[in-house]
Amino acid sequence: MVQQPSSGQGASDQAQQPSSLEERFAALTQTIQAHPMDAAARLERGRLYAEQGQLVEALNDMSAAIHLNPGYAEAYYSRGFLYAQLQDWPHALADLNEAIRLNPSLVGAYHSRALVLINQGNLQQALADLNEAIHLEPTRASAYVHRGMLSLQLGNPQQALADFSEALRLNPQDHESYVRRGNLYLQQGDLPRALADFSEAIRLVPNDASAYQSRALVHAYQGNVQQALSDLNEAIRLVPTPASAYSNRGDLYKRLGDFQRALADFNEALRLDPTNAVTFTNRGDVYFQLGDLQRALADFNEALRLEPGFAPAYVNRAEVRLRQGDRQGALADLNEAIRLRPDYARALFLRGQLASESQDFRQALADFSEVIRYWPDYAPAYLHRGMVQGLLGDLNAALADVEQAHRLRPDDPEINRALAMVREAKRRQPR
Repeated sequence: MVQQPSSGQGASDQAQQPSSLEERFAALTQTIQAHPMDAAARLERGRLYAEQGQLVEALNDMSAAIHLNPGYAEAYYSRGFLYAQLQDWPHALADLNEAIRLNPSLVGAYHSRALVLINQGNLQQALADLNEAIHLEPTRASAYVHRGMLSLQLGNPQQALADFSEALRLNPQDHESYVRRGNLYLQQGDLPRALADFSEAIRLVPNDASAYQSRALVHAYQGNVQQALSDLNEAIRLVPTPASAYSNRGDLYKRLGDFQRALADFNEALRLDPTNAVTFTNRGDVYFQLGDLQRALADFNEALRLEPGFAPAYVNRAEVRLRQGDRQGALADLNEAIRLRPDYARALFLRGQLASESQDFRQALADFSEVIRYWPDYAPAYLHRGMVQGLLGDLNAALADVEQAHRLRPDDPEINRALAMVREAKRRQPR
């Protein structure tokens, strides 16, 4: 069913209209038969046809209204909107342009033209139309929603956040805008606000599986794994076919060390979506944890075939190759991961370890220093850099690094042993 949004020009007097759909059709048809030149009746019946999904009849009536009254802006607007629903963008644009030319205050025409322009890729022109629609009708909540979505496409998340918030102020029952705003808060790391928005979306529409999926991510980031699992279970119960829900739940099971359940979920996710590189990488990691290196390698290879620029798959494959004794292959994978993501701390740390084991201490020092730059609270990076500093003869720097590692992890036995060793070496150092 196609339902036209408000034009912004006010509504007709519903009290004077017949109540049932059949009565309205009959009354309009009677009016048209009695007054064949009544363009308004033609347009109104065309809109009713559109609402019922009878699009050919709707187009015929709207075109007849325009033929009877070539200056009828509302008729051009309605037909343009209908063409847009049919994804006939050129005809939609032509009609909406004419509607605006005839009536520059027709809010709905600007709004609808913006959506046509978005589909044609003319994003800046679409933004101008949405701005004008909001200028003409500042309480039009749906225009704020669409401008917010467009702002995201244009790389302006703050404007999107402001627009979704205004849309919700105007229409607090719009659960989809809570989900959209919640996703923005999630991307910005504002977990409490994201949680509040997803929870409100679920309160408004308790069967929205996507809201449960999104809230599960917040719970997972907050460390509330059981609550995350509960939300993902509900999402899968509501819609048993979203691959992402199985993939996300599998990732949670992986974190909990429940590898068999994780494997079952990743298998189901890949059955539903066999083109997801992230899921192949996650399943490969489970195989790696289970010691099945061949299956792990096959999954990482498939992930990279599907998405050659996916850095985590290179790092995971490097770990398999290290376990298999292929140091050169592992180094090549780590180099590629770092080329793709120069700030990838895990890849830098593993490459630093490889360099240290190969006695390439300068490279190791550089890599561990980069890890610390991007991940300043990672104690193992200070420990390993400290050990390299000691091997290079700089015991002062070595002691400073190992002491920092100890401050970050005071109960780590390996760090405590290293600290005692460096202190002893420093004590024995000739003065």
